[in-house]
Amino acid sequence: MYTIGAAEACLGAQRERIQQCVVFGRELSRHGAMRRDVANSRIDIESARQLVLECARLLDRDGVGYAPSRRARAMISLIKVAVPEYVLRVIDRAMQSFGGAGMSEDIPLARAYAEVRTLRVADGSDDVHR
Repeated sequence: MYTIGAAEACLGAQRERIQQCVVFGRELSRHGAMRRDVANSRIDIESARQLVLECARLLDRDGVGYAPSRRARAMISLIKVAVPEYVLRVIDRAMQSFGGAGMSEDIPLARAYAEVRTLRVADGSDDVHR
């Protein structure tokens, strides 16, 4: 759930940025592409959240310990692949809305990207879990 929280924070920063930034005489939030990015980010966050909650439900139902059910193990592998991918897309969209400033240390987006990116190789690469 840490990664989902990071995605929420990045989406919040993006929404604040596009409401405050004026480009070509219009707020960024008035551009359709920016609204689409915010909507797509919300979809990615909610998709990730539902995967995690479904896995938690399976683990609660089937028990945890040393032998979670085959379905729960498959769901864990799915989460290890899908959630970081979803969250990285959210962070990337937020970075885009900041332009070059999105890569600076003044805005924590680049750090969030690096931290979440490491999750794609922790406990084995995506290929191991597919």
